[in-house]
Amino acid sequence: MGGYADVAVTFSYTIVGGVPPYVVTISSGALPTGLTMDTDGDVTGTFSAAGTYNWVVQVVDGDGEVATHPDSATVLDYWSSIDRINDATGSMVLTNSSRDAEAVAILGAPPRDLGVRATLGRTTGRYYVEFEVLADNVAFLGFVGLAQAGFNLATDAFNKPETVGHDFQDRPSSGMVSSATGPNTTTGSILGVAVDLDARHAWVHIDGTYSFGQTPVTDPNGGVIGATMPAGMMYPVFTAQDTTAATSNKVRLRYLTAQMTHKPATFTAWGE
Repeated sequence: MGGYADVAVTFSYTIVGGVPPYVVTISSGALPTGLTMDTDGDVTGTFSAAGTYNWVVQVVDGDGEVATHPDSATVLDYWSSIDRINDATGSMVLTNSSRDAEAVAILGAPPRDLGVRATLGRTTGRYYVEFEVLADNVAFLGFVGLAQAGFNLATDAFNKPETVGHDFQDRPSSGMVSSATGPNTTTGSILGVAVDLDARHAWVHIDGTYSFGQTPVTDPNGGVIGATMPAGMMYPVFTAQDTTAATSNKVRLRYLTAQMTHKPATFTAWGE
């Protein structure tokens, strides 16, 4: 067992042999933070803290016979280490141990820019990715979408041909800027990007409300600005201007199905 913080978990211990009824308990150690187990051995909850956990499951049957089973789990946070601080470019890169994303922050007095970029790029297929807003303390809500490998998250403007997506002043962007209405984010908002990399279409939503009211299911030939996505490998990106000195835990990449809230049924999670 193991996984990522903030991912829901459901599983059961199976008892073989003995005489019912059975009583299952944790005799030593502890389950990962956020999980609970009932006396039938059913475990439910949501991983809430990164770490390595060890525990022993004990079962007592109707005759008073006792059996034990040691178990363990490693729970990863989304950002578990600072890889480097580059003083020359003024960027800080944070990655988790599976290197699924990096956060790039412009150093200096706030307000500062914060960006999150998936390290896994895609060139073909139908994929979906989400970003979770953990703290909505921003002066200027930025951009969510896709960018090519050569796009500099720290310095390049998002109204360039290397990107496709939506900014949070409600203007779609794909090598141009035009006006459109749409929702803004709050703490807890989920921003999603669905993309058909073969047809070069992309759709963006905030909390399930898609830009222009066009969803990948109802408008397969629509999206942010139709089929104007640049060719080549694309990476999910999020950027915003941060009003505090902290540079982490402002937005979190969700790239597995188990982490996602709004994944369309016909799309594959970005990290799978």
